[in-house]
Amino acid sequence: MTYKILCLSVFGGCLATATIAAPVDVFSEVDYTHAFEINSGSMPDGIVFSLAEVLERSSDASTDLDAPVTNVIDVPSGQVGELYTDPPTPYFDRRGIAETTPDNDHAARASYNVNILQVGGDSQAGLSIVSREVDNEGAAEVISTDGSVNGSGASDFSLRRVYGFENQGPGLVTFNIAGTFSAEVLAGFDGGAGTGFARSSLSYGLEIAPTDGVLVMHSATAPYLTDIEDSHQDAFVTELLDIGEDGFDFSASASVFGPGGPVDATYSGSFSYEFQFVMASGASFTLTDRFTQINAVDYIAPTTPVPLPASLPLLVVGICGLAGAARLRRKQA
Repeated sequence: MTYKILCLSVFGGCLATATIAAPVDVFSEVDYTHAFEINSGSMPDGIVFSLAEVLERSSDASTDLDAPVTNVIDVPSGQVGELYTDPPTPYFDRRGIAETTPDNDHAARASYNVNILQVGGDSQAGLSIVSREVDNEGAAEVISTDGSVNGSGASDFSLRRVYGFENQGPGLVTFNIAGTFSAEVLAGFDGGAGTGFARSSLSYGLEIAPTDGVLVMHSATAPYLTDIEDSHQDAFVTELLDIGEDGFDFSASASVFGPGGPVDATYSGSFSYEFQFVMASGASFTLTDRFTQINAVDYIAPTTPVPLPASLPLLVVGICGLAGAARLRRKQA
C-alpha cells in the first residue's frame, strides 16, 4: 500500500511531498462541526449580550521517532476573528508537526486545525453574536516502510467560551437557538508484528445555566444518528449524548491496539436541536460552548532475536565431549 505522508488540509498543502510504501500505518483522527444560530440571525429586542468569562484555551502537539537523525517541520499559524467585517473574519488556530528520517522511510505527524466563524448582530446595539460555527480537525500518525523504528504522535486542543444573555426590556422576551452537530472519530492500527495503539476522542458541550425567570424548552429537530464499526476484538468505540433543557453533552472515542492489523475503529454521528427561551424582565442565562479533542498514536517495533553463530552447535558438542572424557579419567583413576 502507498500512503500520502503528512498532507495536512490545515495548511492547504503538505508538510512533506514524499510518499511511503508503508506496511505500517497507525493513525488517529477527529473531524467535527457544530453550528448554531440565535433567533434566525437577529438578537431579540431587550436582550443584552455579553462575554461572561475570559476565553479558556489549551493546546499541544508532539512527535517522537526513535531514529539517530530526524528532520522536523513545525508549522503553527493563527488568526484573530472579527465579527463585523464583510464577510466576517474567522478565528483559526492551527499547528502541524512532521518528523521524518532523512530517507523518508519513517515518519510521525501530529496536528490540530481549529476554525471558528462568528457573525455579529446589530453593531449599533453593542457587541452581540447571532451565529457561531466551529469546524475542527485533529490527527496523529506513524508510518514506516518496514516497521523497524519506534514512533509516536499526539495532539490536543481545548477551548471554553461563556456568553451571557440578559433581558433588560420591560416585558417577556421569546426567542430560540437552533443548531446542528456532526462528528467523525477514527483510529487504525496496521503494524504487523509491532505493538502499540491508536486513540482519538472528542467531548463537546453546550451548557445552559438560567436564573429564575427563564423558561427553557428543548426539541429535537433531527434524530441522533450514529454509524459505529468496532467489530474487531482489538477495536473499541464509546459514545454518549445527553441532551435536554440544560443543553447537551456529547462524547465519543475510538481505540485500537496491536499487534497485527489492519484494525479499524470508527464512529460517525449527527443530530440537530432547538432550544426555546422565555425570559422575564431582569432574568438572564449563560451559554457555555466548550470542546476537547485528543489524538494519540504509539508504535513499538518488534524485537529482532539475535542470531546464534553457525559454529555454536559444534562448540556445544565439543564441550560436552571434553566433559565426558574428564569424567572417564576420574573413574579410571
